[in-house]
Amino acid sequence: MTTDEARESIEEQLPGVDQSGNYNHNIIGMTLSIIAKEHGTDVANELIDEFELEDHGWSKVKATVEAAK
Repeated sequence: MTTDEARESIEEQLPGVDQSGNYNHNIIGMTLSIIAKEHGTDVANELIDEFELEDHGWSKVKATVEAAK
C-alpha cells in the first residue's frame, strides 16, 4: 500500500469513524498497521498527526507491526 492509498482510505473512512456500528475505525487501524509495517512507524505517525487521529482514539505507533506467520 502506498502512502497516497493510505491517505485516500483514511479520508474515506474518517467521516464515520465516531459512529457506532460501522467498521471505519477497524479499517483505519488496519491501514495504519500496513503503513507501519511497509514504510515504518514514522510514516504511520505522520498520518496520525495529519488526520488528527489521536482525537479519535488512536495513539502513536511505537514499534513496527510484525506480520502474522
